[in-house]
Amino acid sequence: MITKLTPHMTDYEAERRNFHLDVPEYFNFASDVIGKWANDPHKLAMLWVGQRGETEVPLTFAHFAERSSRAANAFATLGIKKGDIVMVMLPRIPEWWEVVLGLMKLGAVAIPCTTLLTPKDIKRAEVAVARAFITDSEGAPKFEQVREQCPTVQFAILAGRPQVDT
Repeated sequence: MITKLTPHMTDYEAERRNFHLDVPEYFNFASDVIGKWANDPHKLAMLWVGQRGETEVPLTFAHFAERSSRAANAFATLGIKKGDIVMVMLPRIPEWWEVVLGLMKLGAVAIPCTTLLTPKDIKRAEVAVARAFITDSEGAPKFEQVREQCPTVQFAILAGRPQVDT
């Protein structure tokens, strides 16, 4: 027997009154979703392609679960904890996911930022009361220009892929 779960929506107010969403008391996307999918060590999470299409790297959920745990442990060692606000200004590289999932595991609040932020924009970290700022080698000089104007930022963290000279 097929049961139709979608309401007909003929009476919006009644649907709104009767709507109920079952949300677990404790839920962590990084652990409860990514961690569960990581049980299959071969389950593909992403096929990362380099900026110029030069590389294709298959990345599994197990990879992200393990690397985000490492990131979470590193952040916890610094003292970053549940509720801390962390600005993340990274391009869309795999490390972006590792950082953000690691922050989720801790319960820290990640604020994803575009890499197009200017130093003036970054200065708003103080308004956000950010405790940490995570960026790459391109974003670091922008942050350094306004670092003294962001006293709540206790940690500046450099992330990204190591550069290899050829």
